[in-house]
Amino acid sequence: GDARGAGTDANVFVTVYGEGGDSGERKLQKSETHRNKFERGNEDVFVVEAARLGRLQKIRIRHDSSSLKKAWYLDRVVVRLKNEAAGTEKEEYVFRCSRWLAKDKEDGRVERIVVEDDFVDEQHEADTNSRAKSPPPPSDDTAATSTSQPAIEHTSYRVEVKTGDKFGAGTDANVFLTVFGEKGDSGELSLTSSSTHRNKFERNQTDIFEFAQLPNMGQLKSVRVWHDNARLGASWFVEWIRVVDATTATTYQFDCRRWLSKSEDDRSTVRELACSNNNLVRYEIEIVTGDEKYAGTDTNVFVTIFGENGDTGPRKLTQRFRNLFERKQRDVFQIEAFNLGKLTALKIEHDDSGIAPGWLLEKVSVREEKGEQTIDFLCAGNGGKWLDKKNGNGQISCTLLPQNNI
Repeated sequence: GDARGAGTDANVFVTVYGEGGDSGERKLQKSETHRNKFERGNEDVFVVEAARLGRLQKIRIRHDSSSLKKAWYLDRVVVRLKNEAAGTEKEEYVFRCSRWLAKDKEDGRVERIVVEDDFVDEQHEADTNSRAKSPPPPSDDTAATSTSQPAIEHTSYRVEVKTGDKFGAGTDANVFLTVFGEKGDSGELSLTSSSTHRNKFERNQTDIFEFAQLPNMGQLKSVRVWHDNARLGASWFVEWIRVVDATTATTYQFDCRRWLSKSEDDRSTVRELACSNNNLVRYEIEIVTGDEKYAGTDTNVFVTIFGENGDTGPRKLTQRFRNLFERKQRDVFQIEAFNLGKLTALKIEHDDSGIAPGWLLEKVSVREEKGEQTIDFLCAGNGGKWLDKKNGNGQISCTLLPQNNI
């Protein structure tokens, strides 16, 4: 926007949501229009590949508050579909924000959920038509006994985190949480300031975090909790997490009783926890590396699985004592996640680390541990797809569709 101090040097991330799912969180890294992006009055253009999302409805946009110049005033985001991807969908979607993303301005939030302009108008028109067709409001005599409630767009949540009573259970790492509900999710929440303890996440301790003005997520289904493995005392044993909806006074329990650690348990620093009446699903992922010279890689590889009920978030694919992703090799991994329902897309990427990070990916297959059906995600072209800044299209990530949707 065109306001004093509007520009930012922080890292900016966006997630696009449509009737067919979401894009997953994408870092807006290279502007097509400006070398120094997100400056006052500038319009920056980014190219993002994603599975077909259908009619776009909203976006989530945030920054990580890194760098000294971190406050940002966002005017709007425009999403344009390229002709080959547009099909019968509209080509342009406008998301007007006109708000600060800054910890020291307005409400102090660095994340915004913005609904698309036409979608807002259509929802308003639908609400108006619904009211026009509905019976007249109750008289003063009956109003006091009416049980109808106005729609709640935002609410406050209290997050309680219990660290286990084990030797070395506490952590000094930075901890993050995403809450998922029937109406959407919270986005990434940083658990930075405990209202109960100055030194948070210590052994046998319960820490409480308050979040005001979050989107109303309806009935909660699951949470995703993780840490960044920073500092020496990073390993963490989580007993449980509780989320309290302040509006309805409903408490949701998410039991864990596992380590988030690179040296304990399955050496994962992320856990997906289902609400007490929901079950987790274990997904088996098989990855096939192509059969060409220099096809293998030693870089760090991450996968995100998308389904009709949500996504897994990025998961690092690791195994102890195995040389992964070698030429013509099949590698198998297992991850736990909330039940995604019908799988709709898969994103695979690497961090370009190491001496020769380029990688030729041939195929990815996903199967539920107790299911019989295997979903194949094939790379376009013969022999696979290069995820390499020096080969193919120069990209190190790609989004794949199920074979039967191609």
